[in-house]
Amino acid sequence: MDFNEWRIATFAFSSRAFILILQCLANTLIPDHDAKVFNPPKDKSNVFWPDWIVDFLLSGLRRWDAVYFTHIMQFGYTYENCVAFFPCYPLIAGSISYCLQKFGILSPGSWILLTSVLLNIILFIVTAVLLYRLGKHLMKVDIAYFGALMFCINPASIFMIAPYSETLYMFLLLLALLKLQEGAMFTASFFIGLSVFTRSNGLVGIGFVLHYIAKSLILNLQALVLARNLKLFTSIYYSIYILLQAVTKAIVCFVLSMAPFFIYQFYIYQKFCLPLTVRDSLPDSLIKYGRSQGYHLLGDEPSLWCKEYLPLSYSYIQKHHWDVGFLHYYQIKQIPNFLLAAPILIFSFAACRYFLKINPQPYYTLGLYPAQKLVSHSNTDQRTEITASAFIQDSCISKDGMAGNTVATQDILVYVYHLMALTLFGCSFVHIQ
Repeated sequence: MDFNEWRIATFAFSSRAFILILQCLANTLIPDHDAKVFNPPKDKSNVFWPDWIVDFLLSGLRRWDAVYFTHIMQFGYTYENCVAFFPCYPLIAGSISYCLQKFGILSPGSWILLTSVLLNIILFIVTAVLLYRLGKHLMKVDIAYFGALMFCINPASIFMIAPYSETLYMFLLLLALLKLQEGAMFTASFFIGLSVFTRSNGLVGIGFVLHYIAKSLILNLQALVLARNLKLFTSIYYSIYILLQAVTKAIVCFVLSMAPFFIYQFYIYQKFCLPLTVRDSLPDSLIKYGRSQGYHLLGDEPSLWCKEYLPLSYSYIQKHHWDVGFLHYYQIKQIPNFLLAAPILIFSFAACRYFLKINPQPYYTLGLYPAQKLVSHSNTDQRTEITASAFIQDSCISKDGMAGNTVATQDILVYVYHLMALTLFGCSFVHIQ
């Protein structure tokens, strides 16, 4: 860890401490708003005096989606509406808290809350450092450094310390992107698969690997075309070989990335769609609460999605329980939430526009073609060497040659596309705030 990374880690920890103090004060001074959301009864058995300390310090973080995650950690997927929350984060945090419960001292619920918050603090600090390392691959060191510092005070900070899966998701995605920068596409696909196992929007991360494979394919084919000493038959043979190699890599990476999603969907199908499932282990209080809210409980008759040709629970749950759909959130009463989201949306669109403005040409080819044309080489080894060099060092503008302190490389375009896709999707489908 170099000096900049140490400073980033220190700042990240300080920002987490500030958020903890701020939420504790706000939770103490500001009355809770009853939003009529998911709030099952707590297990008040085996409560000790240290539980009151944990509750006083951290209960402000157990709100909204955090209630779902902590519930899943303690009781599993009891209600159908819990299915929208993917299992990687509850599995990790829940397993750690289960081990710590052997020491006693705190009730299971307090251990879960404490473990979840501490896990997110550690992951956040490491994630900030990983973001800096990734930034150094794509831009100047000072921009990467200040970008990591800005990440530590981002508007979503409260969600990245509460028992939410955002921090784990970003940690896994950054690991994948760093591995991709090193050329380890299969390892990157594995981490993207884990990010999918954490949050559904990890599916978009597959695009990074496919873009990498497509760019490598085009560069290799270009070098092959420019090789003058190859006969026509040999050129066709190598072209087919390179193409088949790229397709094989794409299939393997796609399977590695998508497998966790379908494994989870199959697990949920077994729990909620097969008649063998029973709910004998559920506490009576949870059963009563579920009935009072009209929830679909574990062991009930299968839902409509179970009978579909491809029984995927996620889209059904999102639409049925949260009314997620194209422009469904565009209502008069949601104007305050749009105003709340406006600053980040403006920054996101402005960033995309900025990179398009400073160098528009790579946008037309999705950043797949090198900025400089490869020269013809008669020697095959030279051709291979220049292809590898172009792929690793390819940039539309030199890191030191841009005006001011701004840096853009052709490799950064795929990240701009990722930002643009998520922003447009968020504006069109999700709860905007």
